[in-house]
Amino acid sequence: MFRSRLSYLDALDRRILQCVERDARLSNKQLAKAVGISESACSHRLRRLERNGVIKQYVADIDALELGGVVLYGEITLTAHGRASRVMFEKALHDERAIPYAAQIAGRADYMLLVSGHEVDIWSSLLQRLDPEGVLIASSSVQTQVRVSKRFSGWPQLLAPT
Repeated sequence: MFRSRLSYLDALDRRILQCVERDARLSNKQLAKAVGISESACSHRLRRLERNGVIKQYVADIDALELGGVVLYGEITLTAHGRASRVMFEKALHDERAIPYAAQIAGRADYMLLVSGHEVDIWSSLLQRLDPEGVLIASSSVQTQVRVSKRFSGWPQLLAPT
């Protein structure tokens, strides 16, 4: 369940990933120079990291609160834990634009959702859209974001092991 895929990443791969985390707009030339390898080697390594799913996408870090509205963190527990329930729920998640990020988790709940919208009451309407028949969701909880205390600054797994 908690497996490491870093075993095939070497120090150069980690340096490339650290640079791209900080600034995904770097040109291949700038990235190669920052890492200390040729442009061709850098391009090859970057394509391999993308192809292997280490790099999923390149996105801008936009402050949702500056856009107006609310940001919520919600937990969902499903009524059943079989594959069919999970597939139905995840289909509903992917169709829902108010959820920019969701993860299946282990612990007191089954899913953690990041939710963003214009109204404070978005949570109740979201639950209704995710489970209109009331058969998938056993329980839920939600917290409202007040402010960001620490912005994402990179994955610690990219640092060299000590």
